[in-house]
Amino acid sequence: MIQGNKRCLDAEYFVSANGTNETISVDQTQPGGQWQLIETARKFTQGTNGFVRLSNQSTDTGRFVSADAVRWVWSTNQVTQPYLTGVTRGTTSVTLTWLSGSNYVYRLQYKANLTDATWLNVSGDVSATTNTATKTDGTLGNAAQRFYRVQLLQ
Repeated sequence: MIQGNKRCLDAEYFVSANGTNETISVDQTQPGGQWQLIETARKFTQGTNGFVRLSNQSTDTGRFVSADAVRWVWSTNQVTQPYLTGVTRGTTSVTLTWLSGSNYVYRLQYKANLTDATWLNVSGDVSATTNTATKTDGTLGNAAQRFYRVQLLQ
């Protein structure tokens, strides 16, 4: 790592998340070897293209901009987006399990074909009480295939 007297006072970090952008200036002359907080109020939604970019733009001539890594830290106030973790097919039913947030409501939907215009609801929304939720679709019958998705209703 470059020594403190050669690091710049105003390294520019460009943070893009959920359709908003911000440039944050960070003093890199502080001792290295530890994480430097850049942002606390920014939420990066799962499955989106949010990013952090360090620029070499600085008003400190003759000094350096450097970074080893950017670390995202989970916050307990973030909503867990549904993520399927298990599918079990029975004779005429299928049970799906997904990651969930406690005290959130989810809806399981399906299509027989991906080209179908609308998603159909599996009857009965799921109120999650832990970090996983499960729903059984008892209407599968002898269908050869079905496509599922889970919606977060909150």
